Amino acid sequence: MNPPAHRRLLDYLFVSFALFVFGATFSIALAQIALFASLLLFLAYCLTTRCKPLEGNLKLIYGLIAAGLVWTAVSALAGATPIASIMALREEWLYCTLPVGIFLLRRSRYRDRLLTAFAAGVALIAVYSLIQYLTGLDLAHDKPLVPAGDFGYRVRGSFTSRMTFGNFYATSSLVLLGLGVCSPRTGSHRLRTLWFAAGGLAGLVTVLTYTRGAILALAVGLLLLLCCLRRRHALTALAALLVAAVVTFAAVPGLWSRFSRDATRDLNPSYEGSRLFIWHNTARIVAEHPVFGVGPGNFAPEYAKLLRPDIDKSRRLTHAHNDLLNQTAQSGLPGGALWAALWIAVVLTIWRGRKKHPPGSPAHGLATAALLGSAAFAVTSIFEATFADEEVRQLLMFVWALGLAATYKDQTEPASDNAAESA
Repeated sequence: MNPPAHRRLLDYLFVSFALFVFGATFSIALAQIALFASLLLFLAYCLTTRCKPLEGNLKLIYGLIAAGLVWTAVSALAGATPIASIMALREEWLYCTLPVGIFLLRRSRYRDRLLTAFAAGVALIAVYSLIQYLTGLDLAHDKPLVPAGDFGYRVRGSFTSRMTFGNFYATSSLVLLGLGVCSPRTGSHRLRTLWFAAGGLAGLVTVLTYTRGAILALAVGLLLLLCCLRRRHALTALAALLVAAVVTFAAVPGLWSRFSRDATRDLNPSYEGSRLFIWHNTARIVAEHPVFGVGPGNFAPEYAKLLRPDIDKSRRLTHAHNDLLNQTAQSGLPGGALWAALWIAVVLTIWRGRKKHPPGSPAHGLATAALLGSAAFAVTSIFEATFADEEVRQLLMFVWALGLAATYKDQTEPASDNAAESA
């Protein structure tokens, strides 16, 4: 394949991945079709050039992913339903987002356009969600929205679950606001304005989901974002954030009661819908299956064994409402440890990459945004099995790719591609 053909292949890859990034904000079907096409184009490029995407400083991360997949497959085969458990691993292909995303995000001519596509998708659906809150309009589902109290509706965008939407947009908000705050002042003013606008709208509609975990994740992320500001700006921003929080709780009907009433209930270990009750029973499952776990897809029947027979069907859960517990229950203590090690390795790699680049540089801004997004996702993971939620998980893979791309010293065009991309 000649250099012009390689260049066209790269452009096709960019278009496909941009469609994935844009589509992820509202349609899992569109996003994953585009991601699959991106993977095929990426493999074609790697096979026809000297590109070796798994080399470099990310071998430990790819090794942990591989080890986790192997152990999860072993857990699946050791479980009560090996065929069904193996089929339940189909979501693991989303890890492929990492090498493709890192490959493209290292290239300055693609990076800003990919982030523009992401911000545009977030802003578009956020505006639609504001209309949802005011009118109850839902073009994607027949099931009506839940009223928010005396006024408005609890939004869910185009996603089926309000919780999924809240977790996705809380994470998106922190990534975009992080880009806006920490991107170079010499960069595009229009792009920074788009990041701020999309990030702010995403934060607003996160609140309008009335989902406590997502709102808490947003709040934690915003506090971490304050740490990225200079002291004289941080104090002003903190005051503004406190005022905004008070106004939000006062202006949004039923939001305070949602937190105060349900928080008290969730601290009751005897209430069968509380997180403490769920986590306690999940710990019992882990204690009974410490090595291989129950196998992917087998949490629900094992959890049901620990409940009273006449319990409401809504309490027969399919996951542990906590990612680490969920991973450990399904694939045992080794599987949970590998998953936690992957998280630690990714965050530390991005953090070290951030320290290598001075504040105000593109790489520093990318790494900061990725760390903020990862922090928001991690907070939601405490109360929900967010990693098992495809819509939000594919977003996390894009966020990690964004941060890991910043760990490379060269943030323009990789020298290994110059021959293929020259005319």
